[in-house]
This record gives sequence, structure tokens and C-alpha cells, in this order.
Amino acid sequence: MSLLTQDELKSLYALLQKYNVTMTQITPAQKLVIYGLDESTAQLLLQDLDDIFAAPGATRQNGATQITSLRCCPDPDQCKYSITSSKNLGRILNSLTFSKPFPHKVKIAISACSMCCTEPLVRDVGIVAHRGGWKIFFGGNAGGRPRIADLIATNLNQEDVVTMVIKLLNFYTENATKKQRTARFVESFGIDAIKKNILK
Repeated sequence: MSLLTQDELKSLYALLQKYNVTMTQITPAQKLVIYGLDESTAQLLLQDLDDIFAAPGATRQNGATQITSLRCCPDPDQCKYSITSSKNLGRILNSLTFSKPFPHKVKIAISACSMCCTEPLVRDVGIVAHRGGWKIFFGGNAGGRPRIADLIATNLNQEDVVTMVIKLLNFYTENATKKQRTARFVESFGIDAIKKNILK
């Protein structure tokens, strides 16, 4: 997630100064790219970053698999269209770890309204707020072979969303082939068959 407090920004700046980083970039995927470091120095910086930004309650075990990227919307006090807070849900999902590696990268987007500024319908897992709760989508993809994600469930509370994300990603891990993105997995396995297994 790209949401940073003032203290976190200060810590990040101090860390970049410590390692004499002269150029950085924030990508459209909300990743921080750091230029000009050799591999050994970069590893030291990554460890320091992990110490600063590790989510509370996150398990940092060797070999644990985490979600590749996660986008979420501003809260209602920061966006007039937002109907609920997505930050807390984002922090919980961002802290999830899985014991087995995913077949491919997994991207999640959370939108706090139906305008979908975070592009949840073209992400592996998309979560959209509506007046009845949360909707969850699966199997979206952008890039060269775009695909709109399929609606899996609606009217979910936050706990339901977390449970559903875990079920979807575990099922994907157990049944997809290596290097198969969720979009291609849905096309080959079938969304009805996925729902039958996930929603039972």
C-alpha cells in the first residue's frame, strides 16, 4: 500500500539519506524504485524498509508468499465519493502471508465506491464498496490480454472479504498451472466451477 504517515515519510527519507540514494521513482503500481545501489547495499536497505513498514501482525517467515501489490482508495474524509474506509481492509489484506507460492503474481485493488479509480475490475482480486457492503471480483487482468473480473460475491462485511480472498487465492494456488495468471485460470477452469468450490 502507498499510504504513508508523516512519521513513515520521515523514516523513509532518513533511510534514503543513510544509503546515499540520489534517485527514486514511485511507479503506477505504487512501488518504490530505488536507483544506484549495488546488490549487497540494496539488501541492507530492504531489511531496514521491512523493519519500518512491516504491517502489524504480519508474519515475516522465510519462504512466505505475499500479495504482489495492493491499491486502495482514500477514506471518506479525503474523497467525497468514498462511501466507506478501505484503508483498514487494505492493511489486513496487505499483511496476509501464504505457505505456498502463487502460480504467478497476484494484484489486489480495493475501491471505496463504484467509480473504481483503483481499477479493481482488471486486477486478480477486486473489491468494491457499495451500500450493502463489499463486492468481490476475481480473475481480472490489464496488459496485452485484458479481462474484466467476474463477480464472486456481494454484500460482504470486512471479515467475509478477508476469508473470501484467502479461499480464492488458496484455490487458485492449488489448481492453476505454473505461471498462469488468475485471468487465464478463470478462462480454463470456469468461473461457475470456481464459485461452486469457493462458496460451498
